[in-house]
Amino acid sequence: MNRISRKGKAVSFMVSGLLSTLASFAQDAISNTDIEIVTTDINKTPFYAELWFWILIGFVFLLILIALIRGGGKKTKREDLKDEDVEHD
Repeated sequence: MNRISRKGKAVSFMVSGLLSTLASFAQDAISNTDIEIVTTDINKTPFYAELWFWILIGFVFLLILIALIRGGGKKTKREDLKDEDVEHD
């Protein structure tokens, strides 16, 4: 494993400090400008009135219905009963 020298550690520390300082100055410069951000919501209907919501509900319902119809998926055969063990009337 290569070891980083003291000078290499010092240089990398100074570079990372310089980059973080520049990033904080950049954020401060953006926040001081007079930029007005306007958000508009085109669709003011609730989420349950949207088509994607009802498609999602239908998909979940279909998955639950398939799981209930399959009944767990285990099908066991009773091979321990033979014809002579079964009573016939």
